[in-house]
Amino acid sequence: MAPLECVLLIDDNDITNFLHRELLGETALARNVVVRTNGRSGLEYLDNPTGCVPYLVLLDVHMPVMDGFDFLDRYLTSRQESFATIVLLTTSYNPRDRDRATQAGIPYLIKPLQEKDLQALVKHYHDSRLPPAGI
Repeated sequence: MAPLECVLLIDDNDITNFLHRELLGETALARNVVVRTNGRSGLEYLDNPTGCVPYLVLLDVHMPVMDGFDFLDRYLTSRQESFATIVLLTTSYNPRDRDRATQAGIPYLIKPLQEKDLQALVKHYHDSRLPPAGI
């Protein structure tokens, strides 16, 4: 499976970001990884990406400045189309958080990200970008 050109991690936890960067590097499923520590800085990066345009955004729910759901509200209402697949990646087992993600059509995974989940996300990204059969 071809690696994604760029993945954006939006999480305020340095250890989590380190572990997820390592996983992305060890599995060779991403060529570039960009880290932002809150939703606002994640939106700012997406508005003006420097270096690479993310194909996958791994988004924490609970962060200072702007949390994951505020990020989603602003991102989904301000963009006509997106090449990025957004996944909520959190330690929250709160059913309300899961319900909000489901209502927004956003996948919801519990941290830490596992290799099998990462492979499935990359496969899903590639499969969703395939042209319709017969073209």
